[in-house]
Amino acid sequence: MRIDHTHASVPFETCGNKQIPIAGQYFGESSRNRGFDQITSKELTSNGISTCVFWGGKWVLWGDHTAAYTFGADVDSRAIFDVSMRMLFHITNSFQCEWGTTIDEPFTKQLRDRIINREQEKLDTLVAQGALIGNPSVLFLESNNSTGDMMNGDFRWDIPVTPTPPLKSATVYVAYTEEGFSAYFNEEG
Repeated sequence: MRIDHTHASVPFETCGNKQIPIAGQYFGESSRNRGFDQITSKELTSNGISTCVFWGGKWVLWGDHTAAYTFGADVDSRAIFDVSMRMLFHITNSFQCEWGTTIDEPFTKQLRDRIINREQEKLDTLVAQGALIGNPSVLFLESNNSTGDMMNGDFRWDIPVTPTPPLKSATVYVAYTEEGFSAYFNEEG
């Protein structure tokens, strides 16, 4: 909640690698386990288990996967990162909160268009904020709104989105070059 609050309550930043208010790990006097280091924590998070580690001079939460994640396994892409699932719930909840009061009102073309335009505006804001990537859109498709459904007052919108993934790892390759030796002979350098 603290991290979400820094982004106007939009849950697109993971809580992984964020400071948490603890002084240390304790598993009990008789436990053989004396805590998790980064290597052990990486093994745990590869199975969807978050823990805490002492990193960068502070205790941080370590792990940003959901419990459905297992490294190397075929996992529903929505369930890889906690922020992906939370963003999908956020969009769904926002839709329900905004339009719940229109239930049982006449469903006119103007209401349909108002919903599409407002939801698109919210998606565009999420893209500008960095919570979503790509070009998400609000769709009201004939193929998903049968005459029978509409006669019963049931309408469906589709909102395909891509939540912004966290930077889980970063790799840099440094190469040795002999070009720098030319600086001894180049008066400009």
